[in-house]
Amino acid sequence: MIDGLILAGTIYPNLLRRIESIHMPFVAFSNNVVGMGEEQQFDQVGFDDFNGTLNATRHLIGKGHRQIVFAGDVAYPWLHHRFEGYRQGMREKKLKSVLIMARNAQSFVDFGQRSVARILSRQPRPTAVVAGNDEIAYGLWRSLQRHAMKVPGDISLVGFDDREEAVLMDPQLSTVRVHKEEIGETCVKMLLERLHHPQMTFSQRILPTEFVIRGTVRTLSE
Repeated sequence: MIDGLILAGTIYPNLLRRIESIHMPFVAFSNNVVGMGEEQQFDQVGFDDFNGTLNATRHLIGKGHRQIVFAGDVAYPWLHHRFEGYRQGMREKKLKSVLIMARNAQSFVDFGQRSVARILSRQPRPTAVVAGNDEIAYGLWRSLQRHAMKVPGDISLVGFDDREEAVLMDPQLSTVRVHKEEIGETCVKMLLERLHHPQMTFSQRILPTEFVIRGTVRTLSE
């Protein structure tokens, strides 16, 4: 017998409604909930996509970058939140936001690789890229190498998630760290609390992220 569920992966409304219909207690990883709008009436735990990317963008601007683009498929809600954080950072300094999209990508790494030609064809050429996640950043890095472009000498790069791709790159990737263990622990604690107090009000926890400075951002002169 199952007493409760923790939902991760991509979470669609039909799955949530089905679980609710059988009155099974659950906690959802809120960053991956798709298509629910503001009607989310269930326990959820997530991390701060928006401010994570906002801080990464502010870091690039603080290093003198002004021509900064965002590479990511904003059809994914979590990447859309990150794009909004990037856009807020650009708006603060009255800089133009640019979204780079790649068609028919087979994976996030492929998305990054397909994005490079679009980035390099822009005038003026961007000096920095905010990647929607580390896989996109890894694809960008690989393709930039094939175009004889150096990171960060020719173009700076930041990612999101602090996955293994971040430290496989050379230099290692500056990125937004998500504290995955804390998210898991919070999900378990919230589910146990729900099981002990079935009538309590639904709650939402948004955990902070951390920008990790490594070697992929170059300082430009103002």
